[in-house]
Amino acid sequence: MSTVSGPLGVFDYNQYRHLTHFNEAVMILNGRMPPPRTAVFYPAHACRKNSRWCEPREFDGQVYSYLEPQRMMALLASLRAVGVMGVELCGGNDPALYPELAEVLPVASADGLAIGMLTMGAYCTGALAEALVSSARYVRVALGGAHAASHQERSQVSFDAVCAHVRELADLRNERHSALRISLRIAVDNRNIAEVGDCAELALRLGADSLQFKPVRLGPHALASAQSEEAVQALQALRQRYPGMPVTGGLDRLHVSRQCWLTPLQLMLDANGDVYLCCNFTHEDTAEPLGNVFEQPLHDIWYGETHWDALRTPQPHACAAEECRFLRSSAAPGELLGANDAYFGFE
Repeated sequence: MSTVSGPLGVFDYNQYRHLTHFNEAVMILNGRMPPPRTAVFYPAHACRKNSRWCEPREFDGQVYSYLEPQRMMALLASLRAVGVMGVELCGGNDPALYPELAEVLPVASADGLAIGMLTMGAYCTGALAEALVSSARYVRVALGGAHAASHQERSQVSFDAVCAHVRELADLRNERHSALRISLRIAVDNRNIAEVGDCAELALRLGADSLQFKPVRLGPHALASAQSEEAVQALQALRQRYPGMPVTGGLDRLHVSRQCWLTPLQLMLDANGDVYLCCNFTHEDTAEPLGNVFEQPLHDIWYGETHWDALRTPQPHACAAEECRFLRSSAAPGELLGANDAYFGFE
């Protein structure tokens, strides 16, 4: 566990990922768009509401739009062509709802793409479980808490079924000697804050490799300041009690004072072929798409002036309301790469 190249793999070191993007960060600061290393991709839209915070308990089980398999493979090829090395499947309620996902995953993996998936876990069984074990790098399963009662308060997806599928994945992974990493992803709010410690026990019981905590920052159940402090202490205690269980994410309150500038490290694409600045700005009330890959080349969208204009749009107060992987990262590299470049001297 002491090295990134060790048994845990790079995907368990999320909070340090920005440290690997030095060259790309310098390019952005110098006004040059770097090629995207990773992409967040919504392969299906299973919700008609286009709501900012989709509640799984409102979902009726139907897939309303998704890419046909041939277009899906063409889209993945275009991602590879612009430099994307890894794709995280998420959004649209659940990427596992994409009907041909079990067939697409092995082809994408064979083409050189590292595949990860964020899912509710309700459909990760059978053929899809086989495909994930053979072709994916990681699976993060979202839960509403460490116990059935708190989970079902947030989701109509059966807690027991999700747990059974995680255990199935873990057993199959071990049986096949697969490198698949399995993580439980817990959204923490004022309804389940007391269960932070129990989540580690659940992860161990199900055979998961790591835990990720994401605070709920908007809505009536968002953590208050005092609760955030309590949650941070609980997280610290958890890391000390379970040193062998990687715990990622943070539950402290964010204080964002500057505009984010690291979104070009990651490309955001939805089931309609629309490209967005980032996954927090994909809805009608936040942003227009940069372009559509079925109407113009992805290369032209990524390196076009519309992308640069959009990069100047997000304001700190809007980003502070989100839980974004770049929020903490965007300040530190800016300080290091700007006026304080003496940090990289060797005299």
